[in-house]
This record gives sequence, C-alpha cells and structure tokens, in this order.
Amino acid sequence: IELEEIKARPVPPKHHAFRGEVTRIVLTTLRNAKRPLTTPEIAQRVMAERGLDSANQRLLKTMTKRAGACLRNLQKQGGVTRQPGPGPFMLWELAR
Repeated sequence: IELEEIKARPVPPKHHAFRGEVTRIVLTTLRNAKRPLTTPEIAQRVMAERGLDSANQRLLKTMTKRAGACLRNLQKQGGVTRQPGPGPFMLWELAR
C-alpha cells in the first residue's frame, strides 16, 4: 500500500453542528425565555451552548444566519411565531 496515495480526510469546521443540534438549542432557549428574543440573542445562546467564542464577530454573524434559518424553518412548521423587533431583527417566541 502506498500511503502517499491516500488523501487525508477533511476536518469539518469547528462550528459545524450535528443534525438537529441547533434546533434543539433554539427550542430550549425559547422555552426558557421570559420574553420574545431576537435572532442575535438566540445565536449567542447557541454559541454559548456549543462552546464557541461569542466575541468573534464573524462567527457570530454566521451563527445568526444559521439561527435565523432554523427559526424560519420552525415558523413554517408552526413551532414558533415572529413579530417585528428592534432594527432589522425579529422577535421570536414559541407558538401557543
């Protein structure tokens, strides 16, 4: 066997999530919230739960987009509702 011919497997990015992990964190965050939360607030909670650096603004922006996509998917399924929030962000809460 020629080991040089075997290519190394690519390592997934550190912020790569397992299937359903972000959804579970988002739903738990909304269940425990006392008020509707903005998308960046939810993204920061996702980052904290996964042990990611919330001071990294580039990663925070990426995770905000991912949390937003997760929330829109949950909204289509009827699990969460949204309302206009501060600035360009939406306020999210569990559907009743």
